[in-house]
Amino acid sequence: MKSLPMFTDTVQPNVCSPCGGKCCKHMPGEYMPDDFAESDMIARISEGLKSGTMSIDWWEGDPEGDLGVREAYYLRPSVKRYENFIFHGAWGGAECSQLTENGCNLSFEDRPSGCKALVPGHNGYGCTTASGFGKRAAVIAWKQHRTLLLQIANSIQSETIESKKDTWQQSA
Repeated sequence: MKSLPMFTDTVQPNVCSPCGGKCCKHMPGEYMPDDFAESDMIARISEGLKSGTMSIDWWEGDPEGDLGVREAYYLRPSVKRYENFIFHGAWGGAECSQLTENGCNLSFEDRPSGCKALVPGHNGYGCTTASGFGKRAAVIAWKQHRTLLLQIANSIQSETIESKKDTWQQSA
Protein backbone atom coordinates (compact mmCIF):
# COMPACT_ATOMS: atom_id res chain seq x y z
CA MET A 1 0.00 0.00 0.00
CA LYS A 2 1.25 3.46 -0.80
CA SER A 3 2.16 5.72 2.06
CA LEU A 4 -0.08 8.74 2.51
CA PRO A 5 1.15 12.21 3.43
CA MET A 6 0.55 13.24 7.02
CA PHE A 7 0.19 16.90 7.81
CA THR A 8 1.56 17.57 11.27
CA ASP A 9 0.51 21.21 11.10
CA THR A 10 -3.20 20.31 11.25
CA VAL A 11 -3.08 20.71 15.02
CA GLN A 12 -2.43 24.44 14.94
CA PRO A 13 -4.99 25.97 17.31
CA ASN A 14 -5.10 29.23 15.33
CA VAL A 15 -6.10 27.25 12.21
CA CYS A 16 -8.29 24.50 13.66
CA SER A 17 -10.02 26.21 16.59
CA PRO A 18 -12.19 28.60 14.51
CA CYS A 19 -13.59 25.56 12.71
CA GLY A 20 -15.04 24.01 15.87
CA GLY A 21 -14.54 20.49 14.56
CA LYS A 22 -16.70 20.64 11.43
CA CYS A 23 -14.98 17.58 9.94
CA CYS A 24 -15.21 15.70 13.24
CA LYS A 25 -18.89 16.57 13.58
CA HIS A 26 -19.57 15.17 10.13
CA MET A 27 -17.69 11.86 10.29
CA PRO A 28 -14.79 10.28 12.22
CA GLY A 29 -11.54 9.72 10.38
CA GLU A 30 -10.49 6.25 9.27
CA TYR A 31 -7.87 4.10 10.93
CA MET A 32 -5.48 2.37 8.57
CA PRO A 33 -3.81 -0.95 9.42
CA ASP A 34 -0.49 0.94 9.61
CA ASP A 35 -1.88 2.90 12.59
CA PHE A 36 -1.31 -0.25 14.66
CA ALA A 37 1.96 -2.05 15.34
CA GLU A 38 1.63 -5.64 14.17
CA SER A 39 2.71 -6.85 17.62
CA ASP A 40 -0.27 -5.25 19.40
CA MET A 41 -2.84 -4.78 16.62
CA ILE A 42 -5.28 -7.39 17.99
CA ALA A 43 -5.01 -6.12 21.58
CA ARG A 44 -5.48 -2.44 20.62
CA ILE A 45 -8.42 -3.11 18.32
CA SER A 46 -10.04 -5.40 20.90
CA GLU A 47 -9.63 -2.78 23.62
CA GLY A 48 -10.98 -0.02 21.37
CA LEU A 49 -14.06 -2.05 20.45
CA LYS A 50 -14.66 -3.21 24.04
CA SER A 51 -14.26 0.28 25.47
CA GLY A 52 -16.55 1.81 22.86
CA THR A 53 -13.94 4.16 21.43
CA MET A 54 -13.78 2.32 18.07
CA SER A 55 -16.32 0.79 15.71
CA ILE A 56 -16.16 -1.34 12.60
CA ASP A 57 -17.84 0.41 9.70
CA TRP A 58 -18.41 -0.93 6.20
CA TRP A 59 -18.59 -0.19 2.53
CA GLU A 60 -21.63 -1.66 0.83
CA GLY A 61 -20.49 -3.74 -2.08
CA ASP A 62 -17.01 -4.68 -3.16
CA PRO A 63 -14.85 -1.55 -3.55
CA GLU A 64 -12.51 -3.15 -6.10
CA GLY A 65 -14.66 -5.98 -7.37
CA ASP A 66 -12.17 -8.66 -6.34
CA LEU A 67 -13.39 -9.74 -2.90
CA GLY A 68 -16.70 -11.26 -3.89
CA VAL A 69 -18.36 -9.86 -0.76
CA ARG A 70 -21.50 -7.83 -0.05
CA GLU A 71 -19.62 -5.47 2.24
CA ALA A 72 -16.05 -4.66 3.13
CA TYR A 73 -14.94 -3.36 6.54
CA TYR A 74 -12.70 -0.73 8.07
CA LEU A 75 -12.05 0.66 11.53
CA ARG A 76 -12.78 4.18 12.79
CA PRO A 77 -13.49 5.96 16.08
CA SER A 78 -17.02 5.41 17.30
CA VAL A 79 -19.64 8.12 16.93
CA LYS A 80 -21.48 9.84 19.76
CA ARG A 81 -24.55 7.97 21.05
CA TYR A 82 -23.26 4.73 19.46
CA GLU A 83 -20.07 4.21 21.46
CA ASN A 84 -20.87 0.62 22.41
CA PHE A 85 -21.73 -0.60 18.93
CA ILE A 86 -19.03 -2.94 17.60
CA PHE A 87 -20.49 -2.55 14.11
CA HIS A 88 -21.95 0.81 13.19
CA GLY A 89 -22.48 2.35 9.78
CA ALA A 90 -22.03 6.11 9.85
CA TRP A 91 -23.10 7.85 6.67
CA GLY A 92 -22.23 11.44 7.49
CA GLY A 93 -23.55 13.80 10.11
CA ALA A 94 -22.24 11.40 12.78
CA GLU A 95 -20.04 13.19 15.31
CA CYS A 96 -16.80 11.52 16.34
CA SER A 97 -16.86 10.32 19.95
CA GLN A 98 -13.35 11.70 20.46
CA LEU A 99 -14.38 15.32 19.78
CA THR A 100 -14.61 17.39 22.95
CA GLU A 101 -15.23 21.10 23.45
CA ASN A 102 -11.43 21.45 23.65
CA GLY A 103 -10.75 19.53 20.43
CA CYS A 104 -9.74 15.94 19.87
CA ASN A 105 -9.42 13.69 22.90
CA LEU A 106 -6.64 11.73 21.18
CA SER A 107 -3.03 12.84 20.95
CA PHE A 108 -1.95 13.59 17.40
CA GLU A 109 0.12 10.37 17.43
CA ASP A 110 -2.92 8.24 18.40
CA ARG A 111 -5.34 9.76 15.88
CA PRO A 112 -6.45 7.74 12.86
CA SER A 113 -4.55 8.34 9.63
CA GLY A 114 -7.75 9.78 8.20
CA CYS A 115 -7.57 12.56 10.78
CA LYS A 116 -3.86 13.14 10.39
CA ALA A 117 -4.34 13.52 6.64
CA LEU A 118 -6.75 16.45 7.02
CA VAL A 119 -5.56 19.69 5.49
CA PRO A 120 -7.15 22.75 7.16
CA GLY A 121 -8.96 25.11 4.85
CA HIS A 122 -8.55 28.87 4.76
CA ASN A 123 -9.22 30.35 8.23
CA GLY A 124 -10.03 26.90 9.59
CA TYR A 125 -12.96 26.20 7.27
CA GLY A 126 -13.40 23.62 4.55
CA CYS A 127 -10.90 20.92 5.51
CA THR A 128 -9.94 18.43 2.83
CA THR A 129 -8.13 15.11 2.94
CA ALA A 130 -4.94 14.10 1.22
CA SER A 131 -5.48 12.92 -2.33
CA GLY A 132 -6.54 9.30 -2.56
CA PHE A 133 -7.68 9.07 1.03
CA GLY A 134 -11.06 8.42 2.62
CA LYS A 135 -13.49 5.63 3.38
CA ARG A 136 -12.86 3.72 0.13
CA ALA A 137 -9.09 3.83 0.62
CA ALA A 138 -9.50 2.59 4.20
CA VAL A 139 -11.73 -0.30 3.11
CA ILE A 140 -9.18 -1.34 0.49
CA ALA A 141 -6.33 -1.10 3.03
CA TRP A 142 -8.28 -3.24 5.54
CA LYS A 143 -9.34 -5.93 3.06
CA GLN A 144 -6.39 -8.17 3.91
CA HIS A 145 -7.45 -7.89 7.59
CA ARG A 146 -11.17 -8.51 7.00
CA THR A 147 -11.13 -11.92 8.68
CA LEU A 148 -9.18 -10.52 11.64
CA LEU A 149 -11.72 -7.72 12.23
CA LEU A 150 -14.59 -10.23 12.09
CA GLN A 151 -12.80 -12.64 14.45
CA ILE A 152 -12.15 -9.88 16.99
CA ALA A 153 -15.78 -8.74 16.79
CA ASN A 154 -17.09 -12.30 17.17
CA SER A 155 -14.81 -12.90 20.15
CA ILE A 156 -16.05 -9.76 21.91
CA GLN A 157 -19.68 -10.60 21.18
CA SER A 158 -19.16 -14.14 22.52
CA GLU A 159 -17.56 -12.78 25.71
CA THR A 160 -20.50 -10.41 26.16
CA ILE A 161 -23.04 -13.21 25.72
CA GLU A 162 -21.21 -15.47 28.19
CA SER A 163 -21.01 -12.62 30.70
CA LYS A 164 -24.76 -12.00 30.39
CA LYS A 165 -25.50 -15.73 30.74
CA ASP A 166 -23.53 -15.80 34.02
CA THR A 167 -25.48 -12.77 35.28
CA TRP A 168 -28.82 -14.31 34.32
CA GLN A 169 -27.92 -17.64 35.95
CA GLN A 170 -26.85 -15.92 39.16
CA SER A 171 -30.08 -13.94 39.34
CA ALA A 172 -32.30 -16.98 38.67
